[in-house]
Amino acid sequence: MYQKSMKDWKKHLDFILLDMVCLYLAFIAAYMTRYGFAWFFKKKIYVSLILILTLLNLVLLIVTKTMKNVLRRSAGREFIQTAKHVFLVEFLIISYLFVVKESYFYSRSILGSFAVYYGLLSYVVRML
Repeated sequence: MYQKSMKDWKKHLDFILLDMVCLYLAFIAAYMTRYGFAWFFKKKIYVSLILILTLLNLVLLIVTKTMKNVLRRSAGREFIQTAKHVFLVEFLIISYLFVVKESYFYSRSILGSFAVYYGLLSYVVRML
């Protein structure tokens, strides 16, 4: 019983890694949209945000089984699944920042454009 649940996420490890790459690229694109070509490692608060996003995304991918039947889904179903996942990631990161009272330090435009970029990039990669 436990081995089957472990195999479920391991067989989609390549899609999980591609989704993580999409997450990083979307965050960098959102940061560069707001601040230009300044490297985001200079601002330590955004480094901590990308680490939290990484953990949230990884947990959501495994717990919600977002990648289940990813190869068999139609384009419409994939769009809905991607939109749900992006909404959950965005909701959880905003909730986290609200709870720890750090939302004041982060740009809302970065968080909003990150969701748009992540949704588009993730959908395109999953369709390819």
